[in-house]
Amino acid sequence: MPEPETSHFWNAMASAAERGNLYLAPGVAQECDRVCVEYLTKLRAHKSDAGTIAIAPQNPRR
Repeated sequence: MPEPETSHFWNAMASAAERGNLYLAPGVAQECDRVCVEYLTKLRAHKSDAGTIAIAPQNPRR
């Protein structure tokens, strides 16, 4: 769960966007999109790796 300060920041930004009062410098939205795509790609890979680990056969201790 995000820290309260972080949550407040994102809530304020969302409210400003809803009111039409949010300004982003040129290129910021494209950079955010690029970073989000990169993050989601890594997240999917981690999820896949975790699933592979979870179904790997267990080696019993002798």
